[in-house]
Amino acid sequence: MPNLKRIVNPEESVTGQNCYYYQGYVYLKNPDLYELVEPDIATIQYLKDDEIYTEYYDFHKKKYSLEEKTEEADYWTDSELGKLITRPKDKIVRSDLDIENAFSFKIEGSSQEDFESYVEDCIGKGFTVDSLRSDMNYSANNEDGYDLYISYDADQEVIDVNISSPQ
Repeated sequence: MPNLKRIVNPEESVTGQNCYYYQGYVYLKNPDLYELVEPDIATIQYLKDDEIYTEYYDFHKKKYSLEEKTEEADYWTDSELGKLITRPKDKIVRSDLDIENAFSFKIEGSSQEDFESYVEDCIGKGFTVDSLRSDMNYSANNEDGYDLYISYDADQEVIDVNISSPQ
């Protein structure tokens, strides 16, 4: 499933966004290079009534098509792991993994300040054992051995959070 790369409000536009090609392995960031490739399909995702809709634009047919399946925009686990950390508010939260001993999710549309604030919140929840911190990453355990890893991708404005049970 494609990820939201940049979140904007209705009537706004995005500039400086990566244009992926070769199944997403390579991207163009310089618009001058856009003329060297022939676009095929653009993936557009939008939020409506707390659901993420995916629409595709076919450049050859000059036609839009809407995917039938939607995705929950504010996902949160019911597991015990979700109770150890704070559920983000006012953001798009997508789960990558939700199993008994691990929960992984993305907080989309986030800033560096959001990342710092979420790290501080997790520190306040006791994730301070064997901690390592940088401008874009934080990892620590709590006293019970639960492992937490948080990273920030400034280009995509996404915070990735992974929490797992003791081994």
